[in-house]
Amino acid sequence: MKRFSWMQLVRDFCDGFFEMLGEILLAFIRRVAPFAVPLAPASFFGHAIFAAVALMTSSDTLALVIGGVAALGLESAGILAAHTAIRFYTNGERQKAIIATIITIIYLVIGIVSIWFFEGTGQDAQVAGTAMFLIAGAVYVLIALVDDAAAKQEEADTEAMRLTIEQEAEREQADAEDQRQHEKDLEQMRMDHEAQMAREERQSQERMERYRLKRSGAASNGRSGKGGNGRLPSRSKPVQRISKQQAINALVTFFSEHPTASYRQAGAEIGRSVGWISEQISELEQKGIVQRNGNGVQVVNGSNEHGVGVQNERE
Repeated sequence: MKRFSWMQLVRDFCDGFFEMLGEILLAFIRRVAPFAVPLAPASFFGHAIFAAVALMTSSDTLALVIGGVAALGLESAGILAAHTAIRFYTNGERQKAIIATIITIIYLVIGIVSIWFFEGTGQDAQVAGTAMFLIAGAVYVLIALVDDAAAKQEEADTEAMRLTIEQEAEREQADAEDQRQHEKDLEQMRMDHEAQMAREERQSQERMERYRLKRSGAASNGRSGKGGNGRLPSRSKPVQRISKQQAINALVTFFSEHPTASYRQAGAEIGRSVGWISEQISELEQKGIVQRNGNGVQVVNGSNEHGVGVQNERE
């Protein structure tokens, strides 16, 4: 079992806390640096311009305005030149990157030279101003690199999201196509099943019709040979005209042609009751002539058509 450690808990808390503070500080510096860094070189450059203009015009107000505008313009040019140089270089536009780099160098040269050669600037201010311009140039380049990396990461995230959306759309389209194909297959199976059932129904009706015709012809021939009056036998008492043995033979013949027929259908065809049919089927099954399989009656041995083993007694 893992032991609880207060020291580990404190260590994890301190790591997370100071990591959060570091991220906040870096984010603050990254956001403030583009505005704070230009202040130092701009102040030195603006002071040099102010001193030169004041010396020439003896107007402090005019010198202040010109110095402020010059400082703002120079620092704006430096920031834009550094950012543009990095962006052009990253995009592979080398000629434009070279031009932007040259402009950045010109920015540094103008700032440093103005501090060193304008009158009214002490040596300490000249050294400090030069250092501020060099630091500003380095910060501009770093800021440009960070912004370019962030832009690339954003493009990569956008591309990944686009690919994810496209893959999801393709997957949904494939699922829809599979569903349509599945439904189509089910419909085809249903139609095939209905066609098969219709064929089996037609075949069953045809077999029943042939059996009726056969039975009708046999009855007509029997009446002709015995000198009958030619009238059809009565459907109400057909059992009075055939013996039990003949009825059993007719029953075997019927189920050999219609193995899925019901006892009621068999009784209607040979003129016997359902109970009589059930009793004779049981006897025939014991003798191995027929077999009940759950779906009907199957004739196993139909060779005894003229003597299935039941005594030829009259009802």
